[in-house]
Amino acid sequence: MSEPNVLLPTNHSRQFGTYLQILLVTLSIAIPLALLYFLYPSSFDKTFNGRAYYLFFIWLVVLEFGMDWNKYASKTSKMHFSRVFAFGLALLLPTIYIIASNFFGGNALIMDLFRSKGVVSPWLDNSPLAVEYLVLAVLFSFVFFFSYKLKGLVGFSLSIALLGVVGAIHTINILYPYGGFTPFQILVPSTTALSEKVLNFMGYKTLLILKSGNLMPTLAHFGSGKFHQAMGSPNSVALRWSRKPTIVHSRNAVVSKESSYLSPSQNSIFHNRRSSHLLH
Repeated sequence: MSEPNVLLPTNHSRQFGTYLQILLVTLSIAIPLALLYFLYPSSFDKTFNGRAYYLFFIWLVVLEFGMDWNKYASKTSKMHFSRVFAFGLALLLPTIYIIASNFFGGNALIMDLFRSKGVVSPWLDNSPLAVEYLVLAVLFSFVFFFSYKLKGLVGFSLSIALLGVVGAIHTINILYPYGGFTPFQILVPSTTALSEKVLNFMGYKTLLILKSGNLMPTLAHFGSGKFHQAMGSPNSVALRWSRKPTIVHSRNAVVSKESSYLSPSQNSIFHNRRSSHLLH
């Protein structure tokens, strides 16, 4: 008497489960970002105070999937009920956060929190975006972890780090606006010197001015355009890690309106600057 046939899992069923897992991970990323694009399409055109970095994030995720495709498309380990529940919850959390923050007052609560820390407009308006980057970095980490355990966190570490770093920089800029975060100013002299050499190589007549006691280097441009001839002085930019650099025309002590955002001591430096500090 022949034994009854027993249905065993086939390679095709295992492969289907693996591809289904990849599809679910992809949807958990695509759906919240699609919602954000539907709500704020113009923000995806900007990097600073915008969401263009999500496009880089998607590109990195695709690249990381492709580089280790055999690792993620291989046979997956059997999931117990607790892990299945955690996996499903992790898939839903990014979308839940976007819906809660944009439709159920989450962003208003974030702004109230930053307002209580003394943050005012226009930086207050960008606080939900900064928190959004940070929260999605954490939630997407959960997705990769519960999908592929530690190898998922390691394999997608670059894309996760991108969102985390962008969110951290936005948060620092909100809490310490206009270059108030001193460690960022360490980068300014070296980057300004590099800019001067690149501009000179391109044919622009520029001069880097470093004045003792002033942490902000000045990059002066000696152009031949009508604007510079009309002003009768070189056009210079005082640089710092800030949203709006201050443009100074030293010969006539003309300072642009952006300088009103600087402290009184910094404004006095610019108003006392004379043409003798620049090359003629």
